[in-house]
Amino acid sequence: MAKTENGRQPVDTRSIRTISSSHIDDESSLGSDSEINGFTSDRQTDKYGFIGGAQQHSVESAQDVPPEVLRQREVKWLDMLSHWDKWMNKRFNKVRLRCQKGIPPALRGRAWLYLSGGKVKEGAEPRQVSGAG
Repeated sequence: MAKTENGRQPVDTRSIRTISSSHIDDESSLGSDSEINGFTSDRQTDKYGFIGGAQQHSVESAQDVPPEVLRQREVKWLDMLSHWDKWMNKRFNKVRLRCQKGIPPALRGRAWLYLSGGKVKEGAEPRQVSGAG
């Protein structure tokens, strides 16, 4: 008979690991959550990984926006970001159209701060900085 510790029979953990890892292998063959929910990887995505949209492209036609067009968009986005409340209240469709055309790479982080509502939250709540003291 096997030795007991504190009145308990020893457990063979190797067989438990084998059973649990084979169970994981079985589950992984079912597909990812996105595949189960009907989203498959064969859908066409834009250059940022989003499905559909105005930035849809194929490998052959994927070319960067000309620099002069990019500069014009940057100027428009800078104006829009500096007067964000006005644009969102009065010209929301124009904001949406510019998003569909593409946010200039140099302004993408700042634009997403506004688009996600982070800028509003940033201004509404004072930051609490914890310091060693």
